Amino acid sequence: MRFREAQKELAKLADGKYHTIDREITNPCDGGKQRVKCSVYIHGQKYHNGETWEEALASMKDAIANPEPKVSEPKAEPTTEDIF
Repeated sequence: MRFREAQKELAKLADGKYHTIDREITNPCDGGKQRVKCSVYIHGQKYHNGETWEEALASMKDAIANPEPKVSEPKAEPTTEDIF
């Protein structure tokens, strides 16, 4: 998948929300293997990364389809001021 295709796919998933797409290429100075990181973000979601656009977008789609449950704050024990 090319950058423009990934950009269009992300825009569809974002459905009008703020979104960003980024590709980072790292070339190690020791001549090691080049690393590529494709990142996608939609407001209200976490960043999702992959070595390819397909991986990053699949992770985002999965997060949208299966949202993590919200963690509620633990309730404080009542104090004597609350009782009286």
